[in-house]
Amino acid sequence: YYFYCLIIYFSSFSLIYTINDDNTWPWKKTNYLSRSNWSSLLNPNNNNNNQHPVWFIFYYLNYCGYCKKAEPGWEAVAQYAINWSKYIQIGAYDCASESLSIEDICQDEKYPQWRIYCPLTNTTHLAFSSERRTIKTKPEDILIWLLNKLNNINDQCYGQEWPIKNLIEPKTKDDLNKIIPKSINKFQLFISDDILLYTLFVLNNSKTIQTEPIYRLAEQNQITKDISIIKGIREKTGQITLQPIDSEQIMKPFVLDKNIISHFETINRKNIATLKPTLSDIDSATVWMINRDLRRGLPDLTENVKRWIKILYTYYPGSNTMKNFLFNLNEFVKNYTTLSSNEYQTYINSTSVMNLK
Repeated sequence: YYFYCLIIYFSSFSLIYTINDDNTWPWKKTNYLSRSNWSSLLNPNNNNNNQHPVWFIFYYLNYCGYCKKAEPGWEAVAQYAINWSKYIQIGAYDCASESLSIEDICQDEKYPQWRIYCPLTNTTHLAFSSERRTIKTKPEDILIWLLNKLNNINDQCYGQEWPIKNLIEPKTKDDLNKIIPKSINKFQLFISDDILLYTLFVLNNSKTIQTEPIYRLAEQNQITKDISIIKGIREKTGQITLQPIDSEQIMKPFVLDKNIISHFETINRKNIATLKPTLSDIDSATVWMINRDLRRGLPDLTENVKRWIKILYTYYPGSNTMKNFLFNLNEFVKNYTTLSSNEYQTYINSTSVMNLK
C-alpha cells in the first residue's frame, strides 16, 4: 500500500513544466540565493540543530538552456513544498554570478546540479547532477534522490536532535520504555523498512514533530504485528501504552492533495519542445566562455586559443554586436605568438561588450 501511495504522491510533480522564452527566471516560491544572503538564509541559527531546515538547492547557469528546462519543475516543487513541511526549503543559486576570484559556493563546472546544504559543516553535498538527468527525468525523481541523500548525511549534517531518526530495535516494551526519553509523553512508531517513506512521513508532520516525535521500527519486529503506525503514550505511572492508528486515513495526503494540483495549475503550461536559444542566450554563454574558460589555456595553449577564436568568429550565430567584438578579438590575438592571461584579460576589460548581461 505504501509503495502505491508513494508513486501517486510523487506523480503529481509531473503535471507541470513551464518555460519562459524571454530569458527570465521566474522564481516565485523558490528562494533565490546569492552571495549576500547565503549565510543569513541557510544558517541563521547554529545553536539549535533540530530547527535547521533542509535546503535543497538548484545550481544553474542563467544562460544554460539545459538548466532552463529544469527550472519550471523545480519551481513546481517549491510551490508544493512551502505548504507541505516547514523543514524543507527550496533554493536556487546562479553559478554564472560567481566571481573568478571567489568560487567557494560553485566549485564544479557541470550544471545543472542539485545539492543539499549541511549546516553543521557549512558545506553542500551533491545529490543529483546533470550526468544523471535524462529526457525522462521528472522533478519527483530528483526529489527522491535528494531525500535519499539526506538520509545518508543526517547525523553529520543535522545532529542527534534531528527529527528523522535512526531505526530503533526494542525487543520488549520495557526496551521501548528505555529507548524513548522520559521527557517525551507522546510519540509515534512508524513500522516500515522503507526509510524514504518514513522520511516523507516525518517531514510532512513537521508542525507536531517536536512535541510528538516519530520513531521507525522494522516491519519484522517484536513489538507490533501487522500494524503500520502506532501512537505511544507515557502514562503517569511512567509506563508506555500503544494504540494502533488508522494508517490509511493518515496516508491520504500522500495519495491525493488537491492543494498540490492547485499549486501546479498556477504555472502556465508551455511546450518545452519549442524552446530555442535566444541571441541573448548565445551572447551570454560566449561572454562567459571568453571571460572564464579561454584564458585558462594561456599562455601554454596560445595557438589553440587563437584557432578557436577564429572559428568562433567565422561561424558565430549570435548578435552583430558580439560578432563585431569577436572580429576585433581575432585581429588582436593574431599579433601574438605567445599570449599571456594578463594581456588577454587587459584587452577584454577594455571592451564594453563584456558588459552584456
